[in-house]
Amino acid sequence: MGNLRCQRVTLFCRNFTRWFLLAFTLLITAFAMLSGAEGIGRGFKGVIQNVPNALPWLLLLIVNFIVWKSELAGSIILVAFAVAAGFFFGAFTGNQFALFVVTIPLIILGIMLMMYHTCQMRQKK
Repeated sequence: MGNLRCQRVTLFCRNFTRWFLLAFTLLITAFAMLSGAEGIGRGFKGVIQNVPNALPWLLLLIVNFIVWKSELAGSIILVAFAVAAGFFFGAFTGNQFALFVVTIPLIILGIMLMMYHTCQMRQKK
């Protein structure tokens, strides 16, 4: 009975983490697409012209898709993406916003997904 409860808790936490990652990714991507659009032009045209600003976050959407298909490989790629984004945005050299809003949450989510994968493999044995 206790093992079944543990499996349910693990499954709930894993699904919550996946959905949180998806929501986080969509919010960051939307922010990246809209943040510089007003300087380029008004309306939809400005958003379309600002799409290159969102390319790293579109890559994060692809990583998110990989996480949903292969949890272990996706979580390793997610942590690598978080570290690369940290270097790209200067999070490790003084940009506190990028460190606490982008890099650390993505690293934590990736580590949590690795832990859920490991826990699930132990439960199968």
